[in-house]
Amino acid sequence: MESTSEGVEKAYKALRAMQVQDLAMRKFNELSAGQHQKVALARGLVQEADFMILDEPTSNLDPRHQVYVSSFLRFLSKKMGVTVIMISHDLNVSAKYADRLLVMERPRRIHSIGAPREVINRDMIRRAYNIDCDIVDDHGKPHVMLQDFIFE
Repeated sequence: MESTSEGVEKAYKALRAMQVQDLAMRKFNELSAGQHQKVALARGLVQEADFMILDEPTSNLDPRHQVYVSSFLRFLSKKMGVTVIMISHDLNVSAKYADRLLVMERPRRIHSIGAPREVINRDMIRRAYNIDCDIVDDHGKPHVMLQDFIFE
């Protein structure tokens, strides 16, 4: 059983990892949506679990913090052996940071599973999301550029 001081040190370490140590003494309901996301991730880190299931962990974050959190989760996976399962609607974040993707299409049907390069293509985007796109190579990972709807 860990002492209170060990628990507090774990909590501060997790807050530092998520770059929100300045929020330690603030009430949760006083925080912004993005701060809620980062504090929730810090809470998960304190648990030192072997796996994490995260629902949209980069939502409500600005681009810098989306990249930071995604990079940190990849670090946890690669260097710490934590299995990270992440639900995301951001195709480019998913393609850049995930080893494998599972793409759903409506209604509740799996469209494809595999490495980002194998899964993300124009046909999948059209079928799963009913929108056209262009896909470019971004250092070996697909990057999706959605096409605008035309209103006349």
